[in-house]
Amino acid sequence: MASKMAWGATAVALLLVCLAGCGTNDVLDPQATCETLSREITEDTTLSHPCYEVTGLVEVTDGATLTIEPGVTLEFGEEVQMTVSNGSLVAVGTADEPITFTGMESTRGYWGGLRFSNSSSTSNALHYVTIEYGGGYWDANLVVTSGATSACKVAVSDCTLRESGMYGFLIEGYDTTVSTFANNTITGNAMGAGKIDAEFVGDLDDSSTYTGNDEDIVWIFAGTVETDQTWPAIDVPYYVDTTIGLYITADLAISPGATLKFEDKDERVYVAPAGSLYAVGTAANPITLTGATLTAGSWGGVRYDGTQSASNRLEYVKILYGGGYYYGNLDLAASSQHRLEITVGDCTFSHSSKWGVSIVQQYVTVTGDIAADNTFSDNALGDVDYR
Repeated sequence: MASKMAWGATAVALLLVCLAGCGTNDVLDPQATCETLSREITEDTTLSHPCYEVTGLVEVTDGATLTIEPGVTLEFGEEVQMTVSNGSLVAVGTADEPITFTGMESTRGYWGGLRFSNSSSTSNALHYVTIEYGGGYWDANLVVTSGATSACKVAVSDCTLRESGMYGFLIEGYDTTVSTFANNTITGNAMGAGKIDAEFVGDLDDSSTYTGNDEDIVWIFAGTVETDQTWPAIDVPYYVDTTIGLYITADLAISPGATLKFEDKDERVYVAPAGSLYAVGTAANPITLTGATLTAGSWGGVRYDGTQSASNRLEYVKILYGGGYYYGNLDLAASSQHRLEITVGDCTFSHSSKWGVSIVQQYVTVTGDIAADNTFSDNALGDVDYR
């Protein structure tokens, strides 16, 4: 009996030592200790071990496909990153067995991040993936980017992007497509939920949540819109800081309830003759365009310039604190060569450092009575300027 008790005490002591020095999986399965990963992946590879320690750059290239099975965890060393370039990544977890990209230390910005760069594979997919504690090399936990002569594609759904030292996601480039962006949670990131080129804002969705970051914004850092698209009303403001604002040469629609905040007087919205802006909110969910600083003239304002598209409509839109660059919160410009046609109703124009609305009357056709059909207040030079 004494020998059995001694053996039992020894077994308990050994178990406690293992619990102190090993992961839980190591206790349950002696073969489940982390494997080391640090190499180029140039042929089709599947990661099925429960845990991998990533100690050096991993690049998926040469047309290879890296498949990560549900429940796998990748732990990255300091500033270490993973890049998918001339290859593809299929990381499809489940609600019960998500895939995790994390740091060896639970510190914001500890590891570099996951980047898709010039990978045009339609197989690229992140589903039920958590990416956390990155942003220490790239600007975000997840980066999707493309060069001038190549494309990049990826689908992202039911993912969590959290605790980045920078942003949750960065989407940029020349020919980048996020084919699916749905039901994601972007939270706890130091600089904001995301950083994005205006050309790709239409790839985002309103089923994802973008709150709980140190700065609750999605930063639009490059402002040209050249592709027809609709911007969703997400649960944080779009923060426009591109040095020139938004330059629209395509058909852009903004969804009811969306808010855009503009950094300074040079940030403005310019709708070119080849483009249109359809911003139609509702009484319950107006669209708001305002300054990041709530002072008159803190941003440039909105100009439609000689565009005759039937899509030019502003309804239930609040344009506030503009006039820092254009003649007013709304500047309707045109010429004999480029006339303007637009519908403006149930809008609010307030706190301009110049006019509420300024119109080149000879060449602009406005549906309705702009002075009577809209609300004006606290505009430095007055409500409507017919110049």
